[in-house]
Amino acid sequence: WAYTILSIPVVFIIIDASAYYVHRTLHIKWLFKRVHRHHHKYIATTPFAAIAMHPFELMSLQAAAFALIFIVPLHPAVMGIVMIYILIFNIIFIIIQNVLVDSWYQIPLVHSLSTLLL
Repeated sequence: WAYTILSIPVVFIIIDASAYYVHRTLHIKWLFKRVHRHHHKYIATTPFAAIAMHPFELMSLQAAAFALIFIVPLHPAVMGIVMIYILIFNIIFIIIQNVLVDSWYQIPLVHSLSTLLL
């Protein structure tokens, strides 16, 4: 049980880091021009903008997220827990981004606090 429980935060960190590095790689000029620019066409941070991407970008991100299950022995519940956590975290982040930052950005006190906290 200890291996299964301890693997949850480790798997999350590895998946998060791999998604970050795939995303940074997609910002290389050649890849950005041909692949990643579709994602950046959307200005507003909505769930639709998060999934608006080139098929190569989608496959790269999915490969980075799920390659771990072919390398390290993991209980299926670990991947399920991590994926549900990532989904919930992203939904909450988008809500906070859209409601708190975008809507309240015009209020001076909130603007000052949001620049300190975000």
